[in-house]
Amino acid sequence: MIICFCFVLIWQSKFKDDLFSKPYLLGFSTAFLILKRGIVAIPLTLLFFKPFCEADNKAKLKTIIVFLATFGCLIAIVTINCPSIEILKNYNPLVLQTSYLPSYIHVLDVVLPFYYSFKIQNFNTSLFRFSIVLMLFPTIVASIWFGITHGFNASIIKNKYDISYLSIVLPYLIFEIAKPKDNLELS
Repeated sequence: MIICFCFVLIWQSKFKDDLFSKPYLLGFSTAFLILKRGIVAIPLTLLFFKPFCEADNKAKLKTIIVFLATFGCLIAIVTINCPSIEILKNYNPLVLQTSYLPSYIHVLDVVLPFYYSFKIQNFNTSLFRFSIVLMLFPTIVASIWFGITHGFNASIIKNKYDISYLSIVLPYLIFEIAKPKDNLELS
């Protein structure tokens, strides 16, 4: 999550006037980050979806092609090296990262960033706040859901639920807490 946070900060500071000025690098980077940890799609969608809709078709096409090619190549590397299809089905990151929640929560968490990307008025004041809320939402719901269904003792004391998922928002939260209130713009 720290890598994604740094990527968002660096990309916004370098290309704030035109986020799609380097579509090949953007397509590669976003595909890599999303495959590394699925939840990073939330801040990436918040940052890039509205500008993507406003970008010219050439930049959109370049970004999509590189994103899909990178996505396909990385998935092919993992799939080729997997010993069996059963191991791939049971131990792929998508299953491991989403096994704690009902599907409708995941659908909601995928759709909401697209909507809220149009609500962001200011990079520093809105993006990180929306990211914190949207990333904490499924994590807290999963913690509560798992606690109710399996018991809080099993969840926390017996380590049946990985509470380290709550730390995914730490980079964004620390940034929100540490930034000066009188100067909200990054230079």
